Amino acid sequence: MGEAGISPVFPLWDRDTGELIAEFVKRRFEAIIVSARSDTLGKEWLGCPIDGDFRQKLGCLPHKIDPCGELGEFHTLVISGPDWPGRLKVLETAPIEEDRHYFLNITRWEVGEL
Repeated sequence: MGEAGISPVFPLWDRDTGELIAEFVKRRFEAIIVSARSDTLGKEWLGCPIDGDFRQKLGCLPHKIDPCGELGEFHTLVISGPDWPGRLKVLETAPIEEDRHYFLNITRWEVGEL
């Protein structure tokens, strides 16, 4: 980035990820898991909402998972936010397993009202 004359800003670095995910939910953002490493989470986690119970669900696993997936355990798709004009509704999915990862292939969706 320096070669391009860009100064990076990392406002979330060094923040507690448990607090970050709680703030994300408190601010009424919605997200779902769309990919997961197969050695940490099963494909049943695909489509799992990031909600008030999410950290508790992670706590029931036999191994530690970062609440924000910062160690590459999972990735998310934000489907709604407090100032968004609509909400992404996932209507049909097809899980895919590839290269030690599960992916949520969203095959049908629509944007609806909040």
